Amino acid sequence: MLQMNKIPHLKLYRQKMVLPYNSKENKKGSLIIANTKTFDSIQYIVNNDKLDVKANYPYVYMDRHINTLIWKKSIIRNLKEERETNYVGLSKLPLKQRLKGVVENQLMNAYNMFYSISILNDLFFTHTARMNVQARSEYYVEYLSTFVNNKKFDQYKMKTMMINIDEWTANLSNEVKNKKNINNPITCIYFTLYKNPEKIKELGDMDIIFFNTKGEFLRLNTTEFTSDMFKKFRTELFRMNSNPVIPTESEAENILNNDSKSKELAKSILSDYTFGFDGEIPEELTNKIEDKIEEIIDEDSSIDDAEEAKSILEEDKELIKSIYKMSMEEKTGKQKPSSKRDDELRKKQMELKLENMTLQQIISQNTKDVKIKATDVSDKVSTTNNNITKVKFPNISKVYNEELAQKDLVNIILDLNNKEIPIYVRSIKKEDSSDLLNYKDTYRIELEDANRVRHTLTFDVPKFIDDKFLYLGGNRKMLVHQQMMLPIAKVSPDTVQTCTNYNKIFVTRYGAKVSSDLEKFKKVIGRGVKDVNVKNGNYVKANSEYMTTLDYDDLAQNYKEIKVGSTYIIFDQKQIREELKKRNVTIPNGLLPIGYSKDKILFLDVNNQTVVEMTGSKKSELKDTDMMLTSYICSLSPTLEKEIGTVTAGKKYIYTRATLMKKKVPVALLLAYFEGMSNFLKRAEIKHYFSDTRPRVGSDEGVIQFNNGYLVYDKYPFKNSLLMNAFADIPTKAFDYEDFESKGIYVSIFEVMFGRRNIANAFDNFYDNFVDPITLEILNDLNLPTDITGILLYANELLSDNQYTKETDMSLYRIRCNEVVNGVVYQEISKAYERYKATADNANPQKISVPRDIVIKKIQTLPTVEDYSVY
Repeated sequence: MLQMNKIPHLKLYRQKMVLPYNSKENKKGSLIIANTKTFDSIQYIVNNDKLDVKANYPYVYMDRHINTLIWKKSIIRNLKEERETNYVGLSKLPLKQRLKGVVENQLMNAYNMFYSISILNDLFFTHTARMNVQARSEYYVEYLSTFVNNKKFDQYKMKTMMINIDEWTANLSNEVKNKKNINNPITCIYFTLYKNPEKIKELGDMDIIFFNTKGEFLRLNTTEFTSDMFKKFRTELFRMNSNPVIPTESEAENILNNDSKSKELAKSILSDYTFGFDGEIPEELTNKIEDKIEEIIDEDSSIDDAEEAKSILEEDKELIKSIYKMSMEEKTGKQKPSSKRDDELRKKQMELKLENMTLQQIISQNTKDVKIKATDVSDKVSTTNNNITKVKFPNISKVYNEELAQKDLVNIILDLNNKEIPIYVRSIKKEDSSDLLNYKDTYRIELEDANRVRHTLTFDVPKFIDDKFLYLGGNRKMLVHQQMMLPIAKVSPDTVQTCTNYNKIFVTRYGAKVSSDLEKFKKVIGRGVKDVNVKNGNYVKANSEYMTTLDYDDLAQNYKEIKVGSTYIIFDQKQIREELKKRNVTIPNGLLPIGYSKDKILFLDVNNQTVVEMTGSKKSELKDTDMMLTSYICSLSPTLEKEIGTVTAGKKYIYTRATLMKKKVPVALLLAYFEGMSNFLKRAEIKHYFSDTRPRVGSDEGVIQFNNGYLVYDKYPFKNSLLMNAFADIPTKAFDYEDFESKGIYVSIFEVMFGRRNIANAFDNFYDNFVDPITLEILNDLNLPTDITGILLYANELLSDNQYTKETDMSLYRIRCNEVVNGVVYQEISKAYERYKATADNANPQKISVPRDIVIKKIQTLPTVEDYSVY
């Protein structure tokens, strides 16, 4: 009998044969790749009457873990349990020869075996269902090559892939002709060989054996095949299938040509719809357009111009809306596609004029260049201090009205460009609409959004008299100067306020336990350790004037001093500083003195929370021990270190929560919802990796378990733990890690936490609107983060220690007056946008509009607006 790899090339063979083997060592070095639908389908190879398997192939292998990329989507699968089930099930299959499952460390023996890739096929055809035929076919070959050429198979010099045609398709010729059910490896290989035969060589030197239930075999060698062999391959292949109707060459060509045409037209149109977008275009967006274009071509095959196809496509308004919606809804993050039409509107709006200035000229004015004129009041005061004879404060409102009010208002309108559904200005007009009872201007703004929906926004804005008075409802009113908190302010040890013209978010620490290391340490110290002496006390308040860390403060709440051997750890800052003064030691910047021994001074680096030793005769040499405070103390006492290893301390520890919409949301969960898990970790600068098995980690690493593995992260600096500790209260075990890259999973979690799914819409509104243009400028001036994600991360970092500024301290505030009018304008426009966004998918969405007098009405209700009387 011939070996399978010796049968004629590209010619049907119906005789009995032997599976390939190495003639020098017949039980090693040969790998049969079982390209099947299911793992159990391996029986169609083992039990085939025309194959002599003998005892040369007693083993079968299946991947335990898959970490790959399929059409730009990361696929991570832990298949340990599934593999074990399949291996156990081998004994129940009616096999002629017994098979035994092997694991990774047995591959090095290179015993002949079957390699089941059924799970690889399932993943591939599931995640590429909407790809066009040719791209999908070639991608399949590329995809398989990454597995069959994996280093773990390097010891196998003989590789053969076997495909049962009858398992995959009942009528191959019909599927190829009609381009239906292209969900099998046979059609993928067929179209790859037809258009790009060189691609098949990526599989390496391999025989691909097609066989059927009639006992027919066809061998194709990847290195021997050339383009002129395709016709012969096609003829022989279709003869193997039931009721063969061999498609002509022109039919096969038409299939690919039409597919190619729709692909090219879709690509051209996509370049228009997604102009200026640097990120990944959602596959749904591509597929939606391709499907529509295929319908257009089916009705009129003469269409080959992108503009012609686009004009027909854009007649379907619901399609345009759904395409834009799809580009928004799945992925987290803010970068979204825009079209050339959007880009054109964005540019043209800057050329629009308002009071003889273009919008570009208005917003280009640099606030820092605006000078406030000083008024000389020396004739009205009697003083020797000339610095107070020239004042600027009375002129602030005048300068704002003349120089910046218009700029702020225009920036507020243009901020609509940056929303989830971008909105652009088509025209803007301003007219004096004052009457007997009101002194005001009216703005009329025409808008167009990315859904091609047009809106008209009309509202009144009060005008100022003498730069400080309003005339509304027949009464003169005065705006009182207001103290407004800065955008980010830490007002207590465990609270940070973030404040904008849109709303406030309070970020607080939640929980009592700082870390597992500290809890274990206190538990062991509390019951006494032979060589450790402690003095109790609470010195947190006494240390409040110094920059400390949370772990130091946690211990200072219970102890005044811990003595281990000859080393003293001091939690009374006044005491340790007096000791250093006696020793003539200068405290380096950024270091907190915490203890001493005979020849060392100990400090705590307040930034990375590690202990630093000062040594040398002149006490000038600093050495970072890379140990946290409790770890360092334990290193001084083997007994203490040993006992700490015997205790447990629970799983839930302190983390940060944000309060918005009266809901307390873990900051980490909120930011992961906004950005996606991977991007959140990147922005938070948290070092991490993912493992499909539970890893052994050090005391400075944390672990979060998911359904398909474990996320390992650095717990320090402590700001990391303040974020990541929150996942102990989130059911991550029920979901795969990659599920946290899309918004759907968070909506389900929010429903469990808050009893309503649509709370996610409110969070989206904060993401869109929280940072208004006025606040943005202030954040830039203060060199602070300028988006909600950055703001919340900074607030979290501020909570990694107990230092704060009292809420009554004026350094936390700025003074504003006439600016409040534009603040109200921003609030009302944001609400109008939110109403539209909530109904944008409806047949008749609520367009962006506000009651014309809403701004004036809101201003009249402000506590800082008072009636003015000369009496």
